[in-house]
Amino acid sequence: MFNFKNLTSATKPEAPTTLKELFNQLDRRTTHSTLRPVQLSAFQSLDAVQKERDVVLKLSTGSGKTVIGLVFAEMMRRRYPGEPSVLLCPTTQLVDQVVESAKEIGVKVATFKDGTPHEALAGEVVLLCTYDRLFNAKSVFANRGIRPSSFVLDDVHAGVDRIRGCYTLRVPDAAHAAITAILQPLCEPTDPAAWSAIARNSMDTPYEVPYWIWANVYKQVFSILDGMQSEEEKELLFRWGNISRYLDLARVCVTATQVEIALPLPAVEENSAFSMAKHRLFMSASIKDGSTLVGDLGCDIGALLRIIDPLEDEGAGERMILPTSLISDSAKKSDIAALCATVAKVTNVVVLTSAASQGSEWEKAGATFFDGKEVDGAIAKLRSSSPNFVVFAQRFDGVDLPDDACRVLVIDGVPTGDRLCDKVDAVRQKDSPEHDVRTVNRFEQALGRAVRSHADYAAVLLVGQDIASFIGKKSVLDLFEGRTRVQVEMGRLIARMAPGQPLPAVLAEALRVLLNRDEDWKEAHRSSVKSATRFVRSAGQLTVFENVMAAQRNAWLAAKGRNFQHAVAL
Repeated sequence: MFNFKNLTSATKPEAPTTLKELFNQLDRRTTHSTLRPVQLSAFQSLDAVQKERDVVLKLSTGSGKTVIGLVFAEMMRRRYPGEPSVLLCPTTQLVDQVVESAKEIGVKVATFKDGTPHEALAGEVVLLCTYDRLFNAKSVFANRGIRPSSFVLDDVHAGVDRIRGCYTLRVPDAAHAAITAILQPLCEPTDPAAWSAIARNSMDTPYEVPYWIWANVYKQVFSILDGMQSEEEKELLFRWGNISRYLDLARVCVTATQVEIALPLPAVEENSAFSMAKHRLFMSASIKDGSTLVGDLGCDIGALLRIIDPLEDEGAGERMILPTSLISDSAKKSDIAALCATVAKVTNVVVLTSAASQGSEWEKAGATFFDGKEVDGAIAKLRSSSPNFVVFAQRFDGVDLPDDACRVLVIDGVPTGDRLCDKVDAVRQKDSPEHDVRTVNRFEQALGRAVRSHADYAAVLLVGQDIASFIGKKSVLDLFEGRTRVQVEMGRLIARMAPGQPLPAVLAEALRVLLNRDEDWKEAHRSSVKSATRFVRSAGQLTVFENVMAAQRNAWLAAKGRNFQHAVAL
């Protein structure tokens, strides 16, 4: 029954010297028998910095980041036997996609889908999970003292929004009245118009509680919320522990129906599993400005001076970007929605909005709105059938719609975050570098939903005066990746080609050209993107905002330690 010789003869697989060598040892499927030039270049660059703790890798969508991340995670698993190696994804749907990729290249993985993945936690296979799973206040990593050797952060800019959410609390409805009753007498004199709008439930922008008022009442709010923790209040249960210790330092925003409490920066340094890892690989398709990595994730600022950006990366695929308000400044969303409904009779049309309320105009035209758990089913339908006309809110990332899954993508307005404090910042900071950087990251993520490889193509309709103005700002154009910047500029040129023509007619003709694969358009696109200049970071230099965010991170650490004088000096 027992063969104890197996126990003494069993050996752990040794870590090869290079990532390429490891890749060649894996039991790959024939579809993944060789590496692309860009992947080989990335492997060589990663080998060269293997002793560094934090490494940043930039690769365009569809260039094979997932394979690189999986092989890197497997290398770390073998290099540190018995210690977990973790690859993080923004959504469970993307976790499932990475599982399939792992099968294709022969990397053994496990997830939390069927319960606790004990073999992954023991370092026997690579662990795949979401950012939420790691950073929530009841994380299995913290509860069980699990200390992974390494983390691979896939789609890291999308992941940052998830992490911020783990340090943000929308208070339970049952506590809303009690908390607003505490705040209103003190806050109303500071902005009577805002509180009058809140009373009428007609305020578009939330009211942010001044810090000097919050400092005097946060203990009362603490008492209310601390006594409400239960299995029924899921958000409170999984976020309160991340926020409660630093409640006095939090930002608080109020509307007629919500009270939101958010830390100014995620306290990721207190997540021991993440902060004590030996290696962390940050991967994204757009890292022209790495301030978010430094400010929100505590990435070593030195990693931004050695970003891996392979020259072999061919960039994003073919995108015909059409800013509708530049074609006609009197453009009506209802007219655009009607046109999209017609186009959706022959191909898949996907609309992305910042809020569920924006979806109503599209629904009137025949689109189907999907939210929450419905999204995964909608994505599966888009990937397997056509035509469809769908709307998603707050899905600027984590939705992969390659090829026929989406040939027409609509971005309705400037992409914003879904937190109340994001909406406050969108108004207060709309002309600031911080707002531009974060919005450009969301915009680049949104563009990547439909064009998933260098060979893919799609039309992108930008709807609204706000987004047309946004992409026209020089400071914003300078933040775009080179290929994106050229495509945006091409869109602005297309908008000038039909002066005085009805918007629906212009859009219909442009979409016909793209969908019918007009050779003149394809050649124009190819020749234009060839002129795209790659961003080359000056040797040893950080951007102004990267330095600002590094100072903000240090100020946050000082404030946590109640060294406010030092925090202000920073």
